Amino acid sequence: MVFVVLDTARADHVSACGYDRPTTPTLDRLVASGAGISCDLVSSGDWTLPSHASFFTGQPVVRHGAHSLPDTGQPLMGTMRIRPLTDTLPTLAEHFQESGYFTAILSGNPVVSGEAGLFRGFKKGRAAAEMGQLWGADMLAAVDDILALAPKEEPLFLFVNIADAHQPWSAVPPGLDWVQAQPEHRPWMKQVYSGAWTGAELEDHLDRAQNGYDYGLYRADEVLDGVLARLDATRDGPRRLVVVSDHGEFLGEHGLVDHGRYLWEPNQRVFMLTSPAIELPAELASLHAFHVVRDGALPSQLAPAESVAYPDLLWSNLSSGTKGVHTSVARWEDDVKWTWTEGACTRVDLAADPGELAPVDVACDPLSELVAAAQASAAAPVEMDPALLERLRAAGYVE
Repeated sequence: MVFVVLDTARADHVSACGYDRPTTPTLDRLVASGAGISCDLVSSGDWTLPSHASFFTGQPVVRHGAHSLPDTGQPLMGTMRIRPLTDTLPTLAEHFQESGYFTAILSGNPVVSGEAGLFRGFKKGRAAAEMGQLWGADMLAAVDDILALAPKEEPLFLFVNIADAHQPWSAVPPGLDWVQAQPEHRPWMKQVYSGAWTGAELEDHLDRAQNGYDYGLYRADEVLDGVLARLDATRDGPRRLVVVSDHGEFLGEHGLVDHGRYLWEPNQRVFMLTSPAIELPAELASLHAFHVVRDGALPSQLAPAESVAYPDLLWSNLSSGTKGVHTSVARWEDDVKWTWTEGACTRVDLAADPGELAPVDVACDPLSELVAAAQASAAAPVEMDPALLERLRAAGYVE
């Protein structure tokens, strides 16, 4: 069993989902060969930690509790508080380990780590010490090392987080006919959020961000191809494969860059590929990757497509308290999306308004239980682990 997360892959920039740039030729090939793909999943988390905790437990963010926490009473949040995944819920890796599998995890994102509580149940594992350390050929070398340790007589459960699409984005080399060459680029949030960049300067930044992001997806897809080739060369027999994204990326929509903190579609709409193919309904909560990986099927009763986003220290400080300072929850039902943000509720018909440009004010009754659960989860006590703080700094979530 192979479970891969293409970190930061928004569905509408995946060529296997219809994007007009060839960002994911490996996914394209898998789909052409019979794999199934759904491009309408809703991420159960808004950034890496809560999404992966949902993948590994099959639980929504408000239940597993691994997320950022608002520092109430502060105009600018002065304390970074992140709760790791606790040991109160069984995990995917524990299930496979108890079933006799050799369990291994590799992560190009430093947040997916033991310090975050995400290595429980894995016999062997490695997470990048900093963003970029396990990208490209370095990740493939780590896969070689893991496969060399895996006994051939034992079934294998391998999890890989491929983070090449995560900012800061690598330089785009010359020679590609679908994207312009450019140096390394990153979403300069302070300049964007402070209004220092406007007009042509802002448009140039966003163009470069899109180019860097799309090339990052292409690199991530190349790594996926290398992982699968190594498995083909070293492991016999049929293989089940699930590839999913943990969240998307803002590339200027709603005045935002980077990811997390808000529940707009570019951040929440993700994909899942299954081989053998499994039929997946639209607006499926991404936490059901847990069931697809563990059981090869969806449960009889599906969890609602819901998500929650909490305030964030970095965005608050970079924007002088104007960005990332509110708690939000959202629920998706067919083409209808309800969102609650600090007491105000809106409804949008995504079929008629896919850009969410004209949400309608509504009563908050449909979201009252989710709001209460989000507030209760945030209120539970936590002490910030210095080791986890360093992981967040290595991933770029803390300055």
